[in-house]
Amino acid sequence: MVILMENHGINDIIGAATFMTTLANTYGSASQYTAVSHPSEPNYLALVGGDTFGISGDGVCCWTINSPNIVDRIENAGLTWQAWAEDASGSGTCSFSPPRSADHFGFLEFSDINTASRCANFHSTQSSSDSEFVNALDGSPSNFMWLTPNDCNNMHDCPVTTGDTYLAGLVPKILTSNLFTTQKAALFVVFDEGSNKYPNDYVYSVWAGSSVKQAYQSSSQYSHYSFLRTIETNWNLPSLTSNDANAPAMTEFFNTPMSSPLQASFTETSTSPSVGTAVTFIASSSGGIFPYTYSWNYGDNKTGAGISSTHTYTSAGTERVTLRVQDSSSPSQTATSSQIEIVSNGPPSLGGDFGTCTVLPQGWNCGNTKGLTGSSATIVNGVLQTRESNPNVGNDTNYYYSTSQKGRFPWSSCQGPVSGILPSNITTVSTTFTPLVFAPSGHYRYHIYVALYYWLPNGLVSSGSTSYRCLDTQVRVQNINGVFSPVGTTATYDPGDSFGWDNVTVGQITMGQTYTLTANVDHQCRADLIAWGLAPSTPCELAGIEIGTEGFQFLELDVNWTSVSLATTVQKPILTAAINATPTNTPAGKKVSFSGTASGGTSPYTYSWIFGDGATAIGPTPSNTYLKAGNYTITLVVTDSSAPIQTYIATQVRYVGTSCVPTTYVRADANYDGRVDKADLTLLAQALQSTPSSANWSPSADLNQDGMVNVSDLAIVAFVFGQSIC
Repeated sequence: MVILMENHGINDIIGAATFMTTLANTYGSASQYTAVSHPSEPNYLALVGGDTFGISGDGVCCWTINSPNIVDRIENAGLTWQAWAEDASGSGTCSFSPPRSADHFGFLEFSDINTASRCANFHSTQSSSDSEFVNALDGSPSNFMWLTPNDCNNMHDCPVTTGDTYLAGLVPKILTSNLFTTQKAALFVVFDEGSNKYPNDYVYSVWAGSSVKQAYQSSSQYSHYSFLRTIETNWNLPSLTSNDANAPAMTEFFNTPMSSPLQASFTETSTSPSVGTAVTFIASSSGGIFPYTYSWNYGDNKTGAGISSTHTYTSAGTERVTLRVQDSSSPSQTATSSQIEIVSNGPPSLGGDFGTCTVLPQGWNCGNTKGLTGSSATIVNGVLQTRESNPNVGNDTNYYYSTSQKGRFPWSSCQGPVSGILPSNITTVSTTFTPLVFAPSGHYRYHIYVALYYWLPNGLVSSGSTSYRCLDTQVRVQNINGVFSPVGTTATYDPGDSFGWDNVTVGQITMGQTYTLTANVDHQCRADLIAWGLAPSTPCELAGIEIGTEGFQFLELDVNWTSVSLATTVQKPILTAAINATPTNTPAGKKVSFSGTASGGTSPYTYSWIFGDGATAIGPTPSNTYLKAGNYTITLVVTDSSAPIQTYIATQVRYVGTSCVPTTYVRADANYDGRVDKADLTLLAQALQSTPSSANWSPSADLNQDGMVNVSDLAIVAFVFGQSIC
């Protein structure tokens, strides 16, 4: 049980608050227990979530944080909880409104608590007597209980003496309740913050109850994260973040050990191991004090370490495998587990098709890891084996990884693909994988993925103020703090060198089962461009492929990748088409015969015509009669039988005159373009009054061939103006 007080350092309380000083002297008191931030709200979040989550002020509410919290750990362990607040409204609902909202009641910030079943654990008690709260201690108390007093009783708005009097009336009722007199229970009274800075913002913190050492004073350094670590140690719960995972538990204040006996067991990935076949042993432990250390003896004079360990036997026989687990209590506990392995001379397991470790850009490469000791990426018998370990390190902006690559990548600078490494006509990239081991720790996240990296050959593209020439995409499995993201989940991100876009294509997975990730090369490119508001028609060239795992804060993730396939298609010849028409020049009212020709693509072809006068036709050889003179644009649309279909659009502009020029006046077409029009008049005007000796003489303008360009020539043009040469 915990009661939260407000805004006073330890020196404000000891000596000045009579009851609280007596309580500290009677039970267990820490003189160097520090708050972690200012003002109130981030400290309350630290107490129930193991982090301040970037919140540095009050007034943030509600349900804004999507992270695990102490409620998750308590319920997952089959335990119960209640959170009380004095003079609150909305008791038992998600409209619960304590004084100062989430500032003094951090539960309201975590989105996964916003459910009817969980909000039923929010209770109000009247500050005049707290009878509802006290009655719960005598009735059906929960394993974990929290009380936020109102702003007077907690000393936020009232003097120290008021809060001291309040606790003097309440704490004796708690310590004499049925809960505290019949069960192992402890009360923790603590302030959210003092007036100094972390890590020296020391506040009053006292443990009380029959399970607490009496008259015990400690000068050890503790913080709000130590409170969480103490709760986790007591019930053997997983830590929430690296903050509580690395904080010391306050176990020194208790009369009896707060941990159950250490127990150990293990499983293996093969129930019938054979010579030359790797078998992975996976440890399981409970009780004791976390963290644990694991050591293995495989029975053939070989040993190993870690929560999971892989071993290959070199000879057949019967071996005893022994796991030894040691916890972190003082003195430490040790537990062992053994089982007999019968190693046969059976055939070796089938290999994979990753080949052997090969340097970039040819790939697949090995050793591409960022992780702690135990992380690796190697290829054994054609199987890519990724092993990743990064306990208590990393976050959403600092990922660790274990991968293999092929091609070229944009991480140093954006670069085009290397010729001859990846076929230009890859349609899909597929790989099968088997997750072998996952051991959680802290506030973790992991991805099992295939990543495709693209070069944009037409140059830089911009989204907002960001310009890149590369794309970074993934298809993946995604797990955030034990929750698998559903298929279809997408996200954009900016890694600093490319436009990033990811999508989840495989949902929940089970260790030991085999799955397939498939990335459609064209779809990933287009979806990435669309997600960033870029033109989806922007050409993309696949430059690099990466396969592996990434994440942070977990103990171990081991995956075997057996097959990889780069599917290609035969590139069809590009479709082209042309328009032909006879006769060449046609007056209005006379039929024109058209023919379309197509090449490339895949036959048979379909032909669709638009003649520019409202008429249309289907087929390779249509005809049309234009009723009026003028310029018409003929459009031919040709489609082929490819999959996907190719389309080509051809156009032609055609002039239709009013009538045919009589044969004797064909010479009126001075510029020989098939019609008598303004262009012919312009030619005559430029040569008007000229003779063969003139600078502006033009033989074609002398239509009557009398050795002079004059009004007689103009009359010939005027006589048949607007007509066509037929």
